[in-house]
Amino acid sequence: MILTNDDIEKLLPWFGYGKFHEAEIVFFGNEEGLGGYPIEAVPARCKVYGNDKNTWIDKDWRNGYWDETSHEGYLKLGEKVNELLKEKGSPPVNPKLQSPFLDFQARMILYFENNNQDWFNNMSSLNQEQQRKIRNLTMHLFSDQTTLKAGLVDWRPLPRSNESCWPYVGIEEKKYLSAFKLNQFYLKQVNEVRNGKIQVQDLDQYAMMLWKRTELIEKVVSKFPFSILIGVGDIPSKKRVLEYIFATYDLKFIRKTLSNGKPYEIAELILPDKKVTMILTPFFNHRSNCLQLEGLKILCEDILYPMIMNSRGLRNEHRSIHA
Repeated sequence: MILTNDDIEKLLPWFGYGKFHEAEIVFFGNEEGLGGYPIEAVPARCKVYGNDKNTWIDKDWRNGYWDETSHEGYLKLGEKVNELLKEKGSPPVNPKLQSPFLDFQARMILYFENNNQDWFNNMSSLNQEQQRKIRNLTMHLFSDQTTLKAGLVDWRPLPRSNESCWPYVGIEEKKYLSAFKLNQFYLKQVNEVRNGKIQVQDLDQYAMMLWKRTELIEKVVSKFPFSILIGVGDIPSKKRVLEYIFATYDLKFIRKTLSNGKPYEIAELILPDKKVTMILTPFFNHRSNCLQLEGLKILCEDILYPMIMNSRGLRNEHRSIHA
C-alpha cells in the first residue's frame, strides 16, 4: 500500500471513536486495526471518516477529528472497501468484528452499568443473555446504546491488521516505530521544536508525525470532559509518551500491582479545568502475559468503579452549585 500525501494528511489528525463530548472513560490503544477488512480499508476510511463537521476540533478536521457512527460507520466503511475491491476485480468481503480487546471493553461497560452481575467469567460460563449483551456491545461500544459513554483514542496514526505485518511502501517500519517509542533521535528533534530551536517544517517525516500526534493527544485529553484514561498494552511506551506530552504538568506514573499479581501504573494529571486519572494496564487478552479476565475483574471492581462513582458525584455537586 502506497499512501498519498492526501492519505497521510487525513490519517494524522484522526484520533478515535466515541461520544467524546459525553465520555467518562477513554481507552488509549496502540494503533487502529482494520476491523477484519483488507488493506483497502485505509484509503476507504480516508473517504468515509472526517466528513461530519460536528466531529472536528475547532471547526477544522485538520485540527483533529473522530467518529461517532459506531457500527453503522463500520458497515459504511465496508461498503467503501468493497467498492475499491470491485474496481480491482476482487471479491467483496464481509468480516465479523471480533477481538479480545472489544470483548474486554464491552464487559467493563456492562459491569459499570449493571454491577450486580458477574461479567468476568469465561463466555461459556455466562448465561445466554449476558453472552448476547457482550456480543452486541462489541459492535456498539462507542454509541448511544450505553448510559456510560466511552471513547477510544489510538497513539500511532497508521492502521494495520496486526502488529506483525507492515503494509506500507515508502514508510520505513523501523523508523516509524522508533519515532512513536520516543527513540532519542526523534525525541531530540521534537524537543528542539518545543524549545524553539527549530521550526516544525524542519522535522523529518517521522519526527513530523510524532510532533503532530503529541499535539493531538494533548488537545484531546485537555479539551474533552472524560476523567479516566486507560492505556491498554505496552505500559513502558505509553508511560514514556504520556509523561513526555504532559511534562509541563509534572506527570509521573507510579507502578502498582493488582491483587492477582498483574502490574499496572497510575498517575493523576491536574489540568486547569479538570483532573484525569491515567491507568496503564497489560493488553486486554486472555494470554498469560496479558490482563486476563481475572485481572479485568479486579481492575473494575477495586479501582475503576469507585473512581467512576466518585467522578459522577463530583460532577453532580458541581452542577448543583452552578444551578
